[in-house]
Amino acid sequence: MEEVILEILGRTGKVKERHRLAELPATVGRGYGNHVVVDDPYVSPLHLRLERGEDGRVAVRDLGSANGTVLLPAAAKIDRLVLGPETLLRLGHTTLRLRDAAFAVPEAQPLAGGIESFMARLDSGRLLALVLPLTLLAAALDGYFSSFDDAEIMSLVFVLVVVLVGGGVWVSLWALASRGMAGRSYFFAHCTVACLGLLGLSLVDSGTSLFSFAFALEEAVSWGRALAAAGCLGLLFFCHLGVASLMRHRSVLGLSIVLALVLTLLFEPDLFFDDWQDPGQIPVSLPIWPSGLQMVASEDTASFFGAATELRARLDDERRVREEEEP
Repeated sequence: MEEVILEILGRTGKVKERHRLAELPATVGRGYGNHVVVDDPYVSPLHLRLERGEDGRVAVRDLGSANGTVLLPAAAKIDRLVLGPETLLRLGHTTLRLRDAAFAVPEAQPLAGGIESFMARLDSGRLLALVLPLTLLAAALDGYFSSFDDAEIMSLVFVLVVVLVGGGVWVSLWALASRGMAGRSYFFAHCTVACLGLLGLSLVDSGTSLFSFAFALEEAVSWGRALAAAGCLGLLFFCHLGVASLMRHRSVLGLSIVLALVLTLLFEPDLFFDDWQDPGQIPVSLPIWPSGLQMVASEDTASFFGAATELRARLDDERRVREEEEP
């Protein structure tokens, strides 16, 4: 007699369990004496029976269950029903579907881009040995060019220590997430992704700052820097999540975009809120680049001092207003 397969589906419609039934009749319920035991408190101990009719077709018969057997999607309770290959039944909060052993399944899907081999190369540590020194060099140069003080070895060492400690905590958290979701930490892979992300953010910040200085496009370049940084952050989260789960779904992409936008909003609030920055604060661009890199003509002296006079007058007016408001 032909075997049948009873499938238990999850809420998303994916198969959670498959039970091969070599002989019929067979019972389904919460009790341990059934051929298929369903762990659902809303399923009766002896809920239904699968039986084969005289015509050889499989039918389901409700055995007087407390909550009944429901045909989906009609949501109609049934006492007995002949099952087809796409018939869905609900028992309590559990969905069942019956397949015969000859049911055709699709061919195996190819791994996306050879993800396993890519993960093996990424987790080997060879790429990390290349990008880690570059990341530390970029961090040291950024600290050097962003400082007004004379360069000191200890200040640069402090920058490197902060990068190493902060990066180590970041990578460790992702490695723990990978251990829980993928069954393996992929520590070197997460280290490589973090280094590439930090290196990309450093290049974006330095490159846009230099471009802004060279062509005097501070406001436009500020938005470009924010968008480029959001792109780097989104790619960083996408790679971390891809490594941690070994999957690349739309949900991972959407979550990466949301996280990138949130972090961009936190680190660049003055781009989105006009009153975020203190109006009395004079913005200073860092790093300070050599004047020889400037590609456009600088302001003449008269224009510079005219703008400074206007700024001083505005600050004096604001100070006067604050003094009048104080008791």
